[in-house]
Amino acid sequence: MANINSSTALSLGFFDSIHRGHRYLLQVGKKIASYYNAEFTVMTFDDNFNTALGREEKEVYLLSERLEILKSLGYDKIVVFESSTDFLNMDAEKFLRYLLTYNPIAIIAGNDYTFGKGGKGDIGLLKSFMKEHNVNVAEVDLLNYYNSKISTSRIKRFLLKGEIAKANKLLGDRYFVSGTVTKGKGLGNKLGIPTANIVAPKLKFLPKDGVYKTSVQVDGKTYDSITNVGTHPTFNDHSFNLETFILNYDGNLYNKKIKISFIDRLRDVIKFNSVDELVKQINSDIVKAYQT
Repeated sequence: MANINSSTALSLGFFDSIHRGHRYLLQVGKKIASYYNAEFTVMTFDDNFNTALGREEKEVYLLSERLEILKSLGYDKIVVFESSTDFLNMDAEKFLRYLLTYNPIAIIAGNDYTFGKGGKGDIGLLKSFMKEHNVNVAEVDLLNYYNSKISTSRIKRFLLKGEIAKANKLLGDRYFVSGTVTKGKGLGNKLGIPTANIVAPKLKFLPKDGVYKTSVQVDGKTYDSITNVGTHPTFNDHSFNLETFILNYDGNLYNKKIKISFIDRLRDVIKFNSVDELVKQINSDIVKAYQT
């Protein structure tokens, strides 16, 4: 058996949304690592994973966001696999031999975990192979919520419907979008409602268009906010972005990185007959979101 003091406990998965099921698996993994006095290591993939596999799927959380979440949860040792053709075409047994180079004493994976070219490797193969190499495999059962598996695809369905509260229940935290504030057309300033605009990366999975109750983190502080996801039909502006009005914030946000966390959906994006109607509605949105 490998020297325990230099061994690792590997947690396998894409962890594309780091939902409650992923978090449970990671907690189990950390306990097992502690038991063996091993270094707990989270293994994930870069943002090209779905594209490299020919899937036109966007990610709930991009790699930079996943790393942020993982580190906030106390997981500092993270290995990011490069989604190269060679790596993804590695057959199942070769992939398992590759894992052995990390000197694992334990491996933690969900019972639906697949690996190797075409996903032909499964938890059964993982267990039998690693048993021959004196590596313990912990098979973690999937978590259910209301009799259905907690999954990234289920979270995406809720986001597509704008059902933020349900998505957040499965995530175990508030869904968020991070980005750098870009210069807009200054319309908010003219209306007395200055907004911060960010354009989400193409691979980022966004919720249904609409106006949302949100909170914004900037410079280490958190502020109440409302956010428009979509276009700006009142101004015949069909460009798509996230436009956020931050309550009780005074300062220049251009080029600052902000994090927008979603709490609830307030309404659809609407074309108003006048700017005055729009301003009145925005003030109504604020009251609806933050009435005490």
